[in-house]
Amino acid sequence: MFTCSACRNALPAGSRFCPRCGAAIAALAQKKSSSSTGIIIASAGFLFLCFVIGVLSDHTTAQHGTTQASLSSSPTPAPTKTEQRTQAIKARKEYAKEIDRQLLDKGIESSTYTTGPDATTLVIKDILAGRVRAHELSKNEGLFTELRVLGFKKLIYQNGLEGDLGFGWKWDLTQEK
Repeated sequence: MFTCSACRNALPAGSRFCPRCGAAIAALAQKKSSSSTGIIIASAGFLFLCFVIGVLSDHTTAQHGTTQASLSSSPTPAPTKTEQRTQAIKARKEYAKEIDRQLLDKGIESSTYTTGPDATTLVIKDILAGRVRAHELSKNEGLFTELRVLGFKKLIYQNGLEGDLGFGWKWDLTQEK
C-alpha cells in the first residue's frame, strides 16, 4: 500500500489523487518507478515462475502416473513435442504481457513483447531507458533465472522514446553471468 508523500495519508488502491491533500498519485508512482522497476519485474517473474513450476509439477506427476486422473480408465496422453513447443511459446508470450501490464500499472511508459519464431527474445522498450535502469536490470538475477527457465535466449532493453533512438542493451541468456 502506498502513502502520500505530501501528507503521509494511506492511499486507497487505484486512486489517482490523495483523498486528503489532492496530490497526484501518478507523480508519486513516477518517483518510485526507477527503484521499483526491478522489483516489479522480479515480482511478475516470480508469480509466473510459481505458475510454471506448478504446471511442470502437474506434468511430472502425470507422467509418473501418481495423479488421480492418471489412475482413471482413459489416461491422458503425454503432449507431443509440437504441443510442448506451442505451450512454451504461449508461456513466454503471456510472461511478456504480464510484465507489460505490471510496468504500465506502475506508471512506467514502456512496451514489452517477444520476438523470434519461437518467441525466445524478450524486448522491453522503455521511454526512460538509460544506464541506471539497465544496470539495475542487469543485477536482477531472479529475472535472468526466470527468463532462462521459460526458454528465453535473449533480453533486449532499449529506449522507446520517439521511435528507435539506436541505443539499448542486450543480454545473451544462453550463457551464465
